[in-house]
Amino acid sequence: MPTKRKSKKLNSQDRKLIQEIIRVDHAGEHGATQIYRGQLAIFNEHTEFGKEIKEMAEQEEIHKSTFDELIVKEDVKPTIMFPIWNIAGYALGVGTALLGKKAAMACTVAVEEVIGQHYEEQAEELKKRKIKPQLLKTVKKFREDELEHHDIGLEQLVTWYQQNDPLSPWHTLSRAALFAQNNEELNAAREYRRAAESEEYDYEHSMILYRKSIIHLAHAEPVSYTHLTLPTKA
Repeated sequence: MPTKRKSKKLNSQDRKLIQEIIRVDHAGEHGATQIYRGQLAIFNEHTEFGKEIKEMAEQEEIHKSTFDELIVKEDVKPTIMFPIWNIAGYALGVGTALLGKKAAMACTVAVEEVIGQHYEEQAEELKKRKIKPQLLKTVKKFREDELEHHDIGLEQLVTWYQQNDPLSPWHTLSRAALFAQNNEELNAAREYRRAAESEEYDYEHSMILYRKSIIHLAHAEPVSYTHLTLPTKA
């Protein structure tokens, strides 16, 4: 008869990490839920765009409920900023929705990217310490959901620029990010280079975009690098 594997005993540092992960994710998922609720208060949920927001909101509700349970199960105190965070999240959702589809999707991309990065860092730490395998599984699953939301927002943002402001350097930049997300390295390199050449950005930001271009070019199929020259500061 198979024996049940015992969970690794947590030391004080492990326990502190678990509490921090649950506290941060609990606040983050509540905030994300409130952002989508705020946006749905403005956008019609029966439109194609509204349906996408509603689907993302429903996934966030699952995330929120999971951490509502974990914060009780693990006896973790919520952040003292929790009430303010809820109000701020809803206000951000309403505010960006009132500015229109572009602002709403830019908000989604930014927020989901940050949450996804947090989940990735947490997963790496849990895996390294070999603790709380179920929490690790949850964090990895939720990270995939957040990246999906990020990609949806990015695709919607590119579509908005294509339809409303195709010559904007921000259209080029969002296209570059979308290509990068889809592992289209050469296309990402080209679009980051095009964005870097825009007068919209100062020298420092142009250099950042050129570096991104070179990084993606380095990961692409072997091509000539001679056409990717960096500008010199005037």
